Amino acid sequence: MWIPLLDAVDTTVSQLPLLLWIIVWGALVGGLSMLVYWKCSPQERLGEISQRAGDARQALQRFDGDELGVYRQLAMRAVGLSMTQLRLVLLPTALAVLPIALVAWCIDYRYDPGTHPLWGDQTSWWNSWATVFWGALGLSALAVKLGFRIK
Repeated sequence: MWIPLLDAVDTTVSQLPLLLWIIVWGALVGGLSMLVYWKCSPQERLGEISQRAGDARQALQRFDGDELGVYRQLAMRAVGLSMTQLRLVLLPTALAVLPIALVAWCIDYRYDPGTHPLWGDQTSWWNSWATVFWGALGLSALAVKLGFRIK
């Protein structure tokens, strides 16, 4: 690792067996990225928009008339609210990906020099450290999301 903070953590974690070392890094960065997203995203606003978007989709599904104008209005409202949701999460999601990319890049160079399963033209990435790393990352991020009730 080339970044002092990551190097300090890695010094501690590197005492573990290789597979466990990769799992711990995946879990740490998964939790960290979800916390970055949580702190950077407008959670209250997302909750409100999500509720309104759900209501708009239900109204659209319940619509039983034949007036095309009313149906179009309901559809535009549902799509508009969904686009607002997307706009609100785009930047926080991009910021949350940064720690993942940085740590994955560092691990890729340290663990598997010469092959780089993240961006190489290898088809056997499934058998590499990447599978274990992404699995631990995903489970950790999901646990943090559920634990903190992140939207």
